[in-house]
Amino acid sequence: TQIYEIFFLLGLLLFIGFRKKFLYQQGDIFKFFMMGYFLFRFVVEFIKPGPKVYGGFDVTQVMAILVFFILHQSFIPMFRFDGHSKEKI
Repeated sequence: TQIYEIFFLLGLLLFIGFRKKFLYQQGDIFKFFMMGYFLFRFVVEFIKPGPKVYGGFDVTQVMAILVFFILHQSFIPMFRFDGHSKEKI
C-alpha cells in the first residue's frame, strides 16, 4: 500500500498545485489535503488485514469519518471554479 500512497500523494500534490491559483480562505488548502488523504486512508484500510473493532471499521477509518464530519462544511466551496483567481486580468 505504500506505493499506492506515493502515487496518490503525488496526484494530490499536482491537483492542489493546479487549484492553488484560485482564491481560498486561510487553511482551505490544508483542509483539502487532509480530506483527500483521509479519504485515501479510508479506502486503503479495507484492503489491509487487521482488526475491525468499530462496527466493521478500524481506528484509521473512524478517524477519517471524524475528519469528514468536522470539515464537511468547507469541502464543497473548495471545488468551485467560479473564475476568481489570483491572476490579474
